[in-house]
Amino acid sequence: MVNDIDGGFTFWPDFQPYGNMLIKSIDAYKIKNYVSSEEFKNSKPKYPEKKKELEQLANSLDYEDNPVLMIVRLKRAIP
Repeated sequence: MVNDIDGGFTFWPDFQPYGNMLIKSIDAYKIKNYVSSEEFKNSKPKYPEKKKELEQLANSLDYEDNPVLMIVRLKRAIP
């Protein structure tokens, strides 16, 4: 799934514990590398403030930190 909310990673969930919740685990170093990439810098998300929040998150992480969970809650459950 294309992530046009904050310009972040393309989202392919690892888990679906409930019908309306999708979860993906992303290593800290991957987030830091992605946020410093040209792809991210040139992205034009629907919510630019969310892009800034993702940058702040990346800047707060160390390369050795634990993975970050990306949790997406859908408006409607997937059957």
